[in-house]
Amino acid sequence: MQIHLLFFLSCIVILSDAYAQSIDSLWQNIDEEAKKYQFTDTIDHYSHGWFPAPDPAQSLLFWFSGGDVIDCADAIRANSFHPTTMAFSSNNPYQDQQKLITTPNGRFKNSDFPTTSYWEVGIAFRQQIPIGIILVGGGFQHQESMLFSLDTTRSYLLYSGRIGSIKEVNVLNLNEKFISGSIGFLIPVYGVFFNSKILSISSCYYVGIQLDSKHLLSSRKSQFVHIANENDGVRYHNNADTIQFDTETEFQESNKNRYNCVLSLGWNTAYIGAISGGEIFLSFPFTSTIPKTNWKQYQFGIKVVLGRHWVN
Repeated sequence: MQIHLLFFLSCIVILSDAYAQSIDSLWQNIDEEAKKYQFTDTIDHYSHGWFPAPDPAQSLLFWFSGGDVIDCADAIRANSFHPTTMAFSSNNPYQDQQKLITTPNGRFKNSDFPTTSYWEVGIAFRQQIPIGIILVGGGFQHQESMLFSLDTTRSYLLYSGRIGSIKEVNVLNLNEKFISGSIGFLIPVYGVFFNSKILSISSCYYVGIQLDSKHLLSSRKSQFVHIANENDGVRYHNNADTIQFDTETEFQESNKNRYNCVLSLGWNTAYIGAISGGEIFLSFPFTSTIPKTNWKQYQFGIKVVLGRHWVN
């Protein structure tokens, strides 16, 4: 994991340096051409370097984002949960290969174990003003989150006559769909904005802040209990190490309206009427997943943007 992270960070540094050099080269060439051909009368807007001022332009964007969910929860109970000895939390008690689920015929099925995920698609309108970029949009969002409840109160008799302790893990998987709306502001940090009667081009890094509001369309839960530490030594009455309590049943206790603050770091390039870009983001929740509980869902990931760009 550390090697992959170092490799990922190294790639970002290399690409960032190459991108910064390309921007430097771009605005230097534009500057030289402007001086060479006396473009003073044809240049409508030109700003480059640190914190450049955007030209008056608009964009219609289509975007896709994908990533994961980080659950932060403690002492979570709900009326529709199957009763457990301990309350649910975000603390994952699994270790190594303990997630392997054993079927009655003795085979392992790790593919049946749920995972957390997040993705969203949407459309947005972007307005450039001298101090930054205003962004208004909406989309469709899907996410899956997980909570756990560890129970070590039960035991069983080993063939040797000793008492063995059972590690039972109750797993709750929540599958939710939302319709979302957002308003944000992007600050260009480094880049170039050039607009003339014969050419319009812009490219920049930016930091952004965005306020999201989303309304719940669907919330479904799955819950099961799993013997995590003794896959070969003990079974439930169904001759497996897992009992499924419910699968994708409607969950009525979810908070219908959620609010988030999203911080982002990205880049975009606009040229000859088209715009593209990407960003990394982290979303901070203001509201809990279940009212009057401490269950927050943080989202992080990568967003890819394509669209139409035009200048006033």
